[in-house]
Amino acid sequence: SQASKKKMKFVPTSNKVVRNAKEISFIFLAMIAIYLVIALFTFHPADSGWSQAASTDVVHNSGGIVGAWISDLLLYLFGFFGYLIPLICVFDGIRLYQSRQNQAPINYYRISSRISGFMMFYIGGCGLLKIHFSAGNNLPTAIPGAGGVFGDGVSSIFLTTFGSVGS
Repeated sequence: SQASKKKMKFVPTSNKVVRNAKEISFIFLAMIAIYLVIALFTFHPADSGWSQAASTDVVHNSGGIVGAWISDLLLYLFGFFGYLIPLICVFDGIRLYQSRQNQAPINYYRISSRISGFMMFYIGGCGLLKIHFSAGNNLPTAIPGAGGVFGDGVSSIFLTTFGSVGS
């Protein structure tokens, strides 16, 4: 007669696989954080990177050419708040590691509210850094303040909307 489709049974992922994936994610995030710390703290403005192309064969960054590009990009976009990225990686890795026994379903509202709050904190912090601190020679040369490109844009909006005291 007629062929019918077989119904496939839903097989949930075992607890051990989820726990191991969270532990591997923690190790991976820790390695990324260590590399970012090395790359950011050995940033040198003369290295070839995102904001400038240097014609030198010598790379001063301990993370190599990739570390020079990553550190230049983070410091160009976020200014001194770029140094918080490794801490965020470690914090998220620790949270993942601590939640490896948790079997609760994912709460998308909670996750989205945390991500949006963190983004507002980060962009607002970049704007405040631009307003109140000077970058000196510690950031890429094209940055006009300590908050990076995001800080430059946000601070101009803050200052025109709220003034220097309200900002």
